[in-house]
Amino acid sequence: MAGYGLIRVGEHWNKSLRHLGAEVYLDLVSRVGEVKINKVYVSSLFAAESSHQYLFAPLLADHLGLEHVPATRVEAGDASGGIAVHEAFLSIKSGMFDSVLVIGAEKMTEHVASISTESRAKLLDSKYESPHGLTLAGTYALMMREYMDKYSVPREAFGMFSVEMHKNAVNNPYAQLRFPITLEKYFESPTTADPLKLYDCAPISDGAAALLLTSLDYGKEISDSLVEIKASSAATDNFSIIDRDSILELKSTSKALEEALSEAKVKRRNIDVLEIHDSFTIAAFLSLESLGFSQKGKTHELVLNNYFSKDSDLPVNPGGGLKARGHPMGATGVYQLVESYMQLTGEAGHFQVPDPKNILVQNMGGTGSITAVHILSRIE
Repeated sequence: MAGYGLIRVGEHWNKSLRHLGAEVYLDLVSRVGEVKINKVYVSSLFAAESSHQYLFAPLLADHLGLEHVPATRVEAGDASGGIAVHEAFLSIKSGMFDSVLVIGAEKMTEHVASISTESRAKLLDSKYESPHGLTLAGTYALMMREYMDKYSVPREAFGMFSVEMHKNAVNNPYAQLRFPITLEKYFESPTTADPLKLYDCAPISDGAAALLLTSLDYGKEISDSLVEIKASSAATDNFSIIDRDSILELKSTSKALEEALSEAKVKRRNIDVLEIHDSFTIAAFLSLESLGFSQKGKTHELVLNNYFSKDSDLPVNPGGGLKARGHPMGATGVYQLVESYMQLTGEAGHFQVPDPKNILVQNMGGTGSITAVHILSRIE
């Protein structure tokens, strides 16, 4: 990883999807200068629905003036960004390319909430789940209810996780929800899908982020701030939760994590920061357990004891995570990796974690149908 471009997550009413992509590309160029680009991957989930645009990747490449550069759109639900970086990683590792650009761009605020909910329901099985009224939030609500009942977990634990994410986002200039909340405010928020409260859910967001991946030799030519992707892995699970052995296990996450640790030749104890996919607070709890950083049913105890706070030995989502940084779905995984790059190069400003060396990033699609896991390390 040799450079990045970033804009604040939020509601970008006055900018089109292609303009968001162009803005982060220009931001990247302002940081690293003009560079050669051998290939472009664009991660965007709702380009056709929100912007009425197919072939968005070649359109964006043309808009950026990248003439004749192959451009491919990646769609893997809200894991699109992580999977796009995974594909870019493989392109570099194959030896075919020296420099690959990944841009994640998404506009989700163009529609009213009912249409947005219907769009996100397409991340479920369109034949057996969503036609019967099940939504993405509704599915996670079922998982949360099962989790609370099975492990006798108090609601306060989910609330405290949300409080912590908002606390982190206050110091992140690129975050959407840059305000603190209290546990009282969490409980007072409306119910979205019982037992999920509003503050259990990541917001609807617009955003874009760019990341430049290079070979080590070319990276040294263009940048003094390099971060190594020690491992990049991806795995899938049964698409529908009804086909899984347990709705409380994210097997795509645990499998991708197992492969990443083996590839990187690092242990869990070597990880200094976690960037996890907290689209809902229950997703955060299940992710931490599936990644092996918490025992099943015990995450609430760690959260209530501030085990994952920004000032702890194992900070989780120091920039606010999906919950408070925002969740522009197709771009989210790129945001996670860019913020991790900033942490490892000491560029994270007020949300900087002291001296991290290894960061693990988990980006998940739907209810865990697919997961990308990356392990990043500072190049000394």
